[in-house]
Amino acid sequence: MGRRLLRAMSPWAPAETLRLAAVSALGVLLVGLAWWAAHEEAALGRQVRWATLAVSGLVIAGFGIVSWLMRARWTIMQRRESLVPDRMVRRVRNPRNAYAPPNVVIGPGSRLFHRHECPLTAGRGWGTVARSRALAEDRQPCGVCRP
Repeated sequence: MGRRLLRAMSPWAPAETLRLAAVSALGVLLVGLAWWAAHEEAALGRQVRWATLAVSGLVIAGFGIVSWLMRARWTIMQRRESLVPDRMVRRVRNPRNAYAPPNVVIGPGSRLFHRHECPLTAGRGWGTVARSRALAEDRQPCGVCRP
């Protein structure tokens, strides 16, 4: 039961995991072959072709790993979409703004209002007013703290 559950929860199909293993093994084989061939060469100029082979092996292995991770990301996005459709996710534009504070900080001569924890108001001793009053005075929300 445990293996079946783990397989069902995995974002990768078994064939993709085998493909990752094969591509990674090919990359490691090329790097190992290049190292073995280059260790016998004394001149730096004769080691360049083996270094090129090693870099090719790293690129192949890296491509395999990145494509494996991107496939998992795609699968997880599809699963998320099946549970929570995008039209529902887009309702809350900014989770920080999901809670609008009832009181905001305003400064003299400023056309902006801020949250209490905004770094732009730290240590200034500005007054606190109701959010509705700040909006009634045509003040704009701060672009940093987004109250």
